[in-house]
Amino acid sequence: MSYVRFGVLKDFSTDGDRITIVNEDNETRIKSKLYASWTTTVDKLKDMIGKDIITCTSASEIGYANYVFSDVFLNRKYNVRVFDEEGGVQRNITTDLLQMPKVNDKDRPGIQQTVSELIIKARIDTQQEAYWAKREAQYRFGDIEEQNQILMEEAANISKKDKEALGRWEEEVKAAVPRWLKEDKMRTFRIVGDRGPKGQSLTHFDKEIAMRYRIDTTRMTRLEVAVKGYVNGNYIVGDIVDPQGEGIMSLPRSCILAVVKLHKENAWQVKTVRPFHRSKTWYRLERHFLGDNKDAKQPIDFWFDIYDKVQGEMFKDIAQELKAQGSTPPTFEFNKKEVSV
Repeated sequence: MSYVRFGVLKDFSTDGDRITIVNEDNETRIKSKLYASWTTTVDKLKDMIGKDIITCTSASEIGYANYVFSDVFLNRKYNVRVFDEEGGVQRNITTDLLQMPKVNDKDRPGIQQTVSELIIKARIDTQQEAYWAKREAQYRFGDIEEQNQILMEEAANISKKDKEALGRWEEEVKAAVPRWLKEDKMRTFRIVGDRGPKGQSLTHFDKEIAMRYRIDTTRMTRLEVAVKGYVNGNYIVGDIVDPQGEGIMSLPRSCILAVVKLHKENAWQVKTVRPFHRSKTWYRLERHFLGDNKDAKQPIDFWFDIYDKVQGEMFKDIAQELKAQGSTPPTFEFNKKEVSV
C-alpha cells in the first residue's frame, strides 16, 4: 500500500460515480463507487472534516497515489523516544503517522524500511480496529434476553416453510459474507413479490423497510447494498445506496437485512429488515401501533406513519433515560420527509 499525507480535510462530495475529497489547498483525490468500501469511507469522512488525514491506495506510483485513494486515516501524532548508541534516551520527539524514528543497524542495512512498514501497519490497524468496534457496537445485541426476544418476534412472523429453511439460509449467508467482504464490490439483492397492476400493492419487504427505516422501495425490483458484516442467522449489516445517485437519499443508509439465496436463478433475495437500533423496544412499539394490521393492504404512507409513531416513542424513552441519569434530554427535530432509493 502507498500512504500519502493529504492535509486537513476541508470537504467531500459523493456526486455521480465517485467520492471526491478536498483539502485546505483545494487539492482533490477520488474514489470510485464500484467498491463496496466507499460507504465505509463516507462514514469515516463525516467525522474527519477539519482534521489532518492520510490517504492510501494500492497504487505504487506516487503520481497515481496523489490522484486516487482507497481509504482514509487520521494523521495522528505520536511521542517517540530517540536512543543514543549506548541505549540511553537522547531526546523525545513528536512524529505523525508516517514519520518514523531512524534505526541504525550496520549488520542489517534494510532494517529501517522493515521497521517503518511494521510501525505504520500497527498504527493503521489500531485505527481500523477502533472504527469497526464502534461500528459493530451499533448493531450487536446488548444481552441474551434482548437477543432471545428479537428472535421470538421474528420467528412468529415467518411461515412454516421458511422456518424449515432457516438453518440452510444461515449456513449459506455465513459462508458468503467473508467472500463478499473480500471482493469489495456492490451487491444486488432482489425484492421478490407481486405488487399487482401498476404497483398498486406493496410487497412484504416494501412494508417492513417502510415502517422500520422510512424508505420507499415500491419503484424498485433490486436493492444495491454494500455488505459490511454478518450479524446472526441469515442477517447481514449493509449500507443501502441509490444506484443512480439521483434519489433523495444520496448518502449510504445502514440497515440490517435478512437475505437468502435463490439457487435456480443463482441470485440473492432480501427477505426483510430488522430495526437497526434498540430492536427489542422497536418491535414492542411496532406491535402496539400496528395492532392486527401487519398484513394490511395499505399505501406506503400508512407504514411511514407506523415508523413516525415508533420513532416518537423511542425518542421519549431516550430522553427519560438521560433524565434519570442526570443528563439534559436532547431536543429532537423530527423530519418526516420521504426517503427513496
